[in-house]
Amino acid sequence: MFLIDIAVPRNIEPEVNQLDNVFLYDIDDLARVVDTNVKGRLEVAQQAEDIIHEEVERMMVRLKTREVAPTIVSLQEQLEQWRRGEIDRQRNKLGALTTQQEEAIEAITRGIVNKIAHGPISELRKQAADPSGMHVMNTIRRLFRLGSKRDNGVMPMVPSAYVNQAQIAREIAKAVRKMGQGPSSVSAIVSETELERR
Repeated sequence: MFLIDIAVPRNIEPEVNQLDNVFLYDIDDLARVVDTNVKGRLEVAQQAEDIIHEEVERMMVRLKTREVAPTIVSLQEQLEQWRRGEIDRQRNKLGALTTQQEEAIEAITRGIVNKIAHGPISELRKQAADPSGMHVMNTIRRLFRLGSKRDNGVMPMVPSAYVNQAQIAREIAKAVRKMGQGPSSVSAIVSETELERR
């Protein structure tokens, strides 16, 4: 038999609980059940808050990463523009080129541009979630003059620590000359150019 006594003062003597097959629950027992339920709910609520906090942090990181995307795109476009400009500038000196030579020039210059872009892009992505990330982004934008027009028609130079445009032109000319001397594949030209650089 289950007996519930929620009266204050009690209507049923506590000693009744000692009889066989009799279970007495009073206001104190119910208070303990309520406390247990409240504690359980508080724990679940804390877990929910932790999940919300983690998701907010993830979302903030994603949003900050998206902020650097236009800078990355601008950097890639700027480097591609410089690459095409240098190829066009050297084209008259090189004369008529075969398809294989054109492919070699494309492979070499794209490889150089990708190496130049790798460092800044990696740093932008790494610093995106950091409070100093905006400083890094602004520094890269200033270094590569992203989003700004050319001054007096002069193309801004990439920092010499990254690339020397004259060196790129010399490597292209050297690779094209090698086309006539031996290597018959783009990969062979690129490999030899890489070895000479070391």
